[in-house]
Amino acid sequence: MDAGFSAVISPLQLVKQGERLKGQLVLQVLPRLAAFSSKPATGKVDVDLQFDRGEDQQNRVTGSASACFDVICQRCLEPMSLQLDTELNMLLVDSREHVIENSNGIVCKGKMPVAELIEDDLLLAMPMFPKHQAGDCKIKQGQLKPASNNTGSNKGPNEDREDNPFAVLAVLKSGTKTGKGPGKKSGKKSGKK
Repeated sequence: MDAGFSAVISPLQLVKQGERLKGQLVLQVLPRLAAFSSKPATGKVDVDLQFDRGEDQQNRVTGSASACFDVICQRCLEPMSLQLDTELNMLLVDSREHVIENSNGIVCKGKMPVAELIEDDLLLAMPMFPKHQAGDCKIKQGQLKPASNNTGSNKGPNEDREDNPFAVLAVLKSGTKTGKGPGKKSGKKSGKK
């Protein structure tokens, strides 16, 4: 960490003093986010947090966090740089009951790591499938091929195939129209009453 602040802070004390924290953390102090990085040792997280009492006179932290690190593109499987940005606005509360009432609250009693304040919001900002911009990816849009079916034919998924598992249903359905489907008796009469 090369920030001008400690990795462990006392948020309520910072609120009393009206402090602002601005600096940079290494990605490794956010282990859940670092797990997505192809090079966790090189990632950086910029933090700008203001601790104060909001208009509602509740302890609050506002600000922003930005992370830049390398991930694997899910389209071409090559490394790429990913930039995440998030705005923070949360209450600092002293019990879980207050968090339930205020979904944007975080329980803080005493000291806590700065990473605990920002990691969840950065994870929520992360795309489900990180990939290069369309023009930057080694695989171009036209090169993507649909998954092949088991028969090796060029027919699409909605086209009729010999091994279509629903072909039996089509036969049964066509049989009911002629009166010979399941549950229908054939024209022969049996001797039973």
